[in-house]
Amino acid sequence: MYARNVAMLVLVAGSLHLMLYWRRVQGTRFKYNSRWPSTSGKTFLFDNQVKDNAFWSVASGATIWTLYEVFMLWAYGNGWLPFATL
Repeated sequence: MYARNVAMLVLVAGSLHLMLYWRRVQGTRFKYNSRWPSTSGKTFLFDNQVKDNAFWSVASGATIWTLYEVFMLWAYGNGWLPFATL
């Protein structure tokens, strides 16, 4: 389940990053901050903002997402939460 969630995260976030930051399809028209991500800096864990964002998305985001999903499926299976049936 964790591997599936990481694969979906990489697929969706990676394709958005490819279009919006590598290819810069929209330019800066819809950016809140018109600067592009920093490619170096000591404030980031890997001295690169993109690598830092990718690491934390997988390490914390996918982990929390998977834990939430496991808990919800367990709660449905044990009758703690109602679910809709047709």
